[in-house]
Amino acid sequence: LVANLLGGAADQTHRCTNEPDTVPLLALLQLSPGKMQPSFSAKTTTYKMQVPHQVTMIHIEAFAAHCHSEARMDHKKGVNRPANWTLNVGENLIRVLVVSTEHSEPWVMNTYSLYVTREALTDNEPDFDENQPHEVCSYPQDCDLRVYQGKPCGARRHSPLPWNTFLSEQNQLPVCSNGSSPGRWVLPCEHCNLQKNCFWRKAVWLPLKCRYPAV
Repeated sequence: LVANLLGGAADQTHRCTNEPDTVPLLALLQLSPGKMQPSFSAKTTTYKMQVPHQVTMIHIEAFAAHCHSEARMDHKKGVNRPANWTLNVGENLIRVLVVSTEHSEPWVMNTYSLYVTREALTDNEPDFDENQPHEVCSYPQDCDLRVYQGKPCGARRHSPLPWNTFLSEQNQLPVCSNGSSPGRWVLPCEHCNLQKNCFWRKAVWLPLKCRYPAV
């Protein structure tokens, strides 16, 4: 018999068994991209994985060992088909449930917990050297999570001035009359076209034609 598959190619098949002790077990659990720790073992139910910030989604593939069990995502009535999971920054808990289908309602026999940590932009960021002539870059929106279609995305060169000079000139602008003045996110980068060389801890929201007073 062919086991029910969660994730994986449509033409991929896996053999199941009718051995009673396999009812609560998975025969396969894979996440991509990335590598789970520890490596998959049917009787190990907790796994961890860390992915770079650029990874916003992972693909989950799993199938149950027993012919009358299914691997389902997050809930006993969850999907039993190829699944992608969107990642937030930080720790994400993903559950794969093994359910028995021999009853009128699915019975949860086991739960596999996957803790996937997506790094923040500031993780592993080097110390900022104020003596270096960093470029001034604006960041209208994330290219992988666009909000405004047709608008620019990613870090883009905003001013020909070096970062420190740009901030000094911003401080000479008149004080804003209200707190809703149009503005943009700006941050220093070694080069605006290389996002990994930007210093995200230094990112600030600045109005276009005025400044907010320092508190």
